[in-house]
Amino acid sequence: MQSKIIFLIIIFLFFVPLLQAQEWSWDNIKELKEDEELAILNKVPVENGTNMTLKDKNQHVFQITFSQPVNDLAARNILRLKDDFFDWTGLEIKELLFVVQTNAIEISVLPAEFICNGTNVTGNMPAGMLFTYTDLLQYSFRLTKDNLFIRIQGYFIDKARFCEQILDALNNPTAYIRKRDPEFFLAKLIQLQDDLDRLRREYTMLRWAVITLINDEKITEDTINQVVELKKNNPMMDISAIRDKLDEKGIELSKGEINVILTIYFNEYKD
Repeated sequence: MQSKIIFLIIIFLFFVPLLQAQEWSWDNIKELKEDEELAILNKVPVENGTNMTLKDKNQHVFQITFSQPVNDLAARNILRLKDDFFDWTGLEIKELLFVVQTNAIEISVLPAEFICNGTNVTGNMPAGMLFTYTDLLQYSFRLTKDNLFIRIQGYFIDKARFCEQILDALNNPTAYIRKRDPEFFLAKLIQLQDDLDRLRREYTMLRWAVITLINDEKITEDTINQVVELKKNNPMMDISAIRDKLDEKGIELSKGEINVILTIYFNEYKD
C-alpha cells in the first residue's frame, strides 16, 4: 500500500508542472515581456477553439485563435511578430489575426492601407496577406491585377525585398506568372539544351576546320574521332602508341597530324 502511495505522489509531482506550463494565461503577460500591457477585449468560443481580442498599450488591437493553451514560446513569438507588423512603415493594419497551431503560427494581415516603395497596393490584395511562422517567416497569398490572380510566396527576408516582389508582380503580372509556371521553366530548359547541343556541334566543327587548315591533306572526321577515343580511353597513351593503334586499324596518320589533334582536343603539344 505504501509503495502505491509513493508511486502516485511521484506521478503527481511529474505531471503538475506540465499542466501548469500548459495553463499559462494572457493575464500574466509581463512574465514574458516586462514592458507589455495587454487588455483582453473579448473572448469567445469558435469552431476551432477560442478567439481572443486583445489591445496593447499602444492601442493596437489584434486577435488570437487557439484550440489549446498557448505555450510560452508561441506567446513570445506572437508578441514579437505583433510589434513587427504594427511598426511596419507604410502598413496600416485593419485586422491582425494569429492562429496558433501545433508547430506553426499562421498570421493573417488585412491592411487598411499598404504603401510599398511609394505605391499603394492595398486594392490589389482584397483578402490581405497570409504569413506562416515556424522557425522562419514565410508568406503565400494572392494579388489581383487586370483580372489576373497572382500568387506571391516565399521566405520573408526583409521588407524591401518583399515589396520589390509585390511590385514586380503588379508591374508586369503576365511575365511574373510565366516565370513561375513549370511549363515555362520546362520550355526554357529545352531551349537551353538545344543551344548547348548547337554550341557543341559548332565547337566540334571549329576543331575540325582548324585541323583541316593546318594539314595539307584533309583528315576525316572519323579519323579524328578514332584519335580522340583512344586518348580518352587511355590518357597516358603517347603519340607513338596512338599511331601504332591506328596502324593496326589500317589508318595512316603521321605523328605530326596526331600531335595537332591532341593539341586542339586535349591541349597537349609535343615538340
